[in-house]
Amino acid sequence: MNETRVRFGVFELDLVSEELWRSGRRISLAPQPSRLLTELVRRQGQLVTHEDIRQLLWPEGIVREFEQGVHTAVRQVRTTLRDSATGSRYVETVPRRGYRFVAPVESIRCSQDSPQAAEGNDGTSKATRSSARRSFPRLMAASLAALGLGIVALGFSDWLGADPMGPASPRSVWTRGEDPRTFVAVLPFVNLSHQETDGPLAEGMTEELIACLGRVHPERLAVIARSSVMHLRQAPEDLIAVSRQLQVDYFLEGSVRVDAERVRVDARLIRAESGVSIWSDGYWRPRGDWYALHNEIAARVAAQLAPEALPPTREVTANLGSSDGTAYSLYLQGRTAWSRFDGEGLRESVTLYERAVQHDPQFSQAWGAMAESWALLAMQGKDARSDYAHAERCAQQALKISEAVPTAWNALGFLRLYRDWDWAGSDAAFRKAVSLDPGYAMAHHWYAAVLSAVERHDEAIAQVVAAMELDPRSLSVRSDLAWYYLYAGRLEEAEREVRRTLAVDPGYGWAKTALFQVHRLRGQHQLAANLGREFLAGGSDDRVLEIEGESAQHPLQRLFQHHLQDRLANNERDPFKMATALANAGRQEDAMPFLRQAIAERHVWATFARVDPRFRELRSHPDFYVALEQGGLGGETPPSLAREIER
Repeated sequence: MNETRVRFGVFELDLVSEELWRSGRRISLAPQPSRLLTELVRRQGQLVTHEDIRQLLWPEGIVREFEQGVHTAVRQVRTTLRDSATGSRYVETVPRRGYRFVAPVESIRCSQDSPQAAEGNDGTSKATRSSARRSFPRLMAASLAALGLGIVALGFSDWLGADPMGPASPRSVWTRGEDPRTFVAVLPFVNLSHQETDGPLAEGMTEELIACLGRVHPERLAVIARSSVMHLRQAPEDLIAVSRQLQVDYFLEGSVRVDAERVRVDARLIRAESGVSIWSDGYWRPRGDWYALHNEIAARVAAQLAPEALPPTREVTANLGSSDGTAYSLYLQGRTAWSRFDGEGLRESVTLYERAVQHDPQFSQAWGAMAESWALLAMQGKDARSDYAHAERCAQQALKISEAVPTAWNALGFLRLYRDWDWAGSDAAFRKAVSLDPGYAMAHHWYAAVLSAVERHDEAIAQVVAAMELDPRSLSVRSDLAWYYLYAGRLEEAEREVRRTLAVDPGYGWAKTALFQVHRLRGQHQLAANLGREFLAGGSDDRVLEIEGESAQHPLQRLFQHHLQDRLANNERDPFKMATALANAGRQEDAMPFLRQAIAERHVWATFARVDPRFRELRSHPDFYVALEQGGLGGETPPSLAREIER
C-alpha cells in the first residue's frame, strides 16, 4: 500500500506520521501500538506474524515476556478501535500465528477529506460561505439562545447578526481531541400523522430522547444537542458525511404516527461509519399513555451500545414526566415553541406549559421548562421584574415536587446571576443542573457566564468547550468561546476562535465584534476601524462615507466620537450603553455616573463590568472599583489603585 493516508470505518490513519483520527478527532495512541496498527493497515488482509511484530517493535533484540508485550500492544489497538477479539471488525487473531487487519481500507487524498485538509495553518476551516446581513430581531434570537454572554452585551448598537445556527460546513472546524465518549445524534423524528398539528409531538419526542439518552451514562455517552440536528428534518442522503460534520458515531432516527386512539413510535439506531442499522423497534401506546416512551427507547438504545462502548447500563433517569397524556403532549408542544428562542416562541411555550400543569400540577418537568422560558423573557427588558418573579415561582414549584429537575436548577442559576448577582448561589445552582444532566449543552453554556464574571476564566472556558462539544453547530456557543478568551485577556486564543467561527459564517456578527475588540486591545486601530465602521457608524452608507472622508489620523477615535454623538442625538436612556459609549470616546469622568446607575439598577450586562474589555481604560479610574464594590460586584482591587483610593 503506497498511499500516505487511509480511511477505515470512522477512522483515518496517516501511514507516515502514524497519527490516528476518529470521526475527525485525533486519538492518542502510544508509540508501539501506533506502529503496530500502521503495519497491520499497510498489510491489510495479510497475516502479520508474531516474528514480524517482534522485529517491528523490538528490532534490537529479545525482549522479556515477549508474548505479553505483543498481547498488550494488540489489546491497546483494539481498545482504541473499540474492537474485540471475538467478532473482530478490524483486527482478527490468527491462532498461534499472528494477526490480520480485516476491515476494508480506502485510500484518501489529503487535499480533500483528511482532518488537516479541513484546516488552514492556523487551524481554521477553509470552508467559507457567503453571508448576508440579517435583522437585529434574528440576532436577538441568537442571543436568547446563548445568553452565556449574548449579543446584547456588545453595547455598541443594535447591529446586524447571522443565523444562530449558521450554514452547514463541510466539516466541523473543531475536533474533540482525545474524547473517549461515544457520540450519538438523534435525528428529528418524522411526523407521519395526517394532521400537521401533531408535528410538535414528533419534535418534542426528539428533544425528550436527546435529554433522556444524554443522562444514561454521561461519562461514556454524549448526545448532540437539538439545535445542531434540527436542520436535518429532511432525512440526509449521506449520513456518513453528516457524521463527519457532527463528529458522531451513531444516529438514532424514527417517526411518530398519531391516530384517534393510539400513538405509534418507530426508532432505528444506525452506525455512522457505514450507515447500517444495528437495531430497530416499534412501539404502540394508547394516546394518553405514551409519556414515558422516551425512557424506554433510551434504555433500549443504551443496551445496544453497551457491549461496544458502555459499562452495564444504569437506571436511565428519575421520572420527571406526567402520566397525563394531554399534559405531556402540551409539554412537548411547548418544547418545540421554546426552541425558536424568540419572544413569540417563548410566550407560546409559557402558555403551553401553563396548560400542561393545569392538567397535571405535579408535572415537575413542565414547571422547570416554564422557569427557563420566563427567565429568557426577562432578558427582553419589557417587564423584567415580573418575568423574573414568574421564573422564580416556577423553578421553586418544580423543585418542591422533585429536586432532580435540571431545567429548574438551570433557571435558578440564571436568576441568581443576572437578577441577584449572587455569585455563590448561581454557581451552586448551575453545578446542580450540570450534575443532573451533563448532556444539557445550555446548562454548560450558561454556567460559563458566572465563572467568567468572577474571573474564574479557565473554568468558564472549559464549560463553553463542553457546550460546544454537545452543540457543535451553534455559532453563538462557538463565538462565545472567543469572548470568554477576551474576558480572560487571552487575545491570541480569542482571535483563533473568532476566525474559526468566521470560517463557517464570514458575516456572523457576534464573532466580528469580538475580532473588533481583539484589534482594539492590541492597538491595531486601523484594523479595528475598518471592521467597526459598519456598526459604530450606525450602518448608514452616508455615515460611513462621512467618516471615511475625514482625517484618518485617529480613525478609531473618530468612530467612537460619531457613535457617542448618535447616542446623544437619539437621547439614549440605557445607562450601560451610555457608559460604554462615553468610555470608548475617552470621556471617563462622564462615563462613571452612568456606570454607577447601571450597577445600581443591576443592568444585566453590568454583570461583566469587571472583565468587559470596553472598560479597560475606565479601570484606571479610582472610582471604578469603588462603584463595583458598592454595587455588589466587588473583587480584588489592584494594589496601586487601592493606595490611591485610600488617599
